[in-house]
Amino acid sequence: MRAYQYTPGGGSFNLGHPRLTTSPLQPASYKKGSEQLFLNDKPRRGPGSGDSLALATALATLQDPKHLARFWAKVVKLNGENACWIWTSALNRQGYGQFWVGTLKRAFPAHRLAFALAGGDVPDGFCVCHHCDNPICVRPHHLFAGTTSDNQKDRVGKGRWRNPNPRVRL
Repeated sequence: MRAYQYTPGGGSFNLGHPRLTTSPLQPASYKKGSEQLFLNDKPRRGPGSGDSLALATALATLQDPKHLARFWAKVVKLNGENACWIWTSALNRQGYGQFWVGTLKRAFPAHRLAFALAGGDVPDGFCVCHHCDNPICVRPHHLFAGTTSDNQKDRVGKGRWRNPNPRVRL
């Protein structure tokens, strides 16, 4: 078992593990001496994270014309009947657009917001996937709700995945 170092006296501070703190605001998970150690569980994001409430709150914020105009100002609609609408603002590490919702103090995937703004339903446990395979596309007609499994089958079906272990068959 790993020994954790800390200084008694309260407050929230790291105990040598990235998710272990002594914060009375988090649910108790461990006891050590008279001090209680707590897991600093940050909420999961994405499919299956219970994110639909946060998404609904973000959509309520975007009903304000000022915020809605700010969202669509970051989109370039390319000419063409079936052309992508390109997100021109911030990107996350995976290359997907993200939009900051100040009332919630967090960023949301831009394609997920665009899909929901167009009336698409995104239940818990579902991703918003791209038919066009362009991560910065926010055109609602290019997006669909599906499970992670649906997204992986779509990837394999389009030939965008190479099996790293040829002995394993899909």
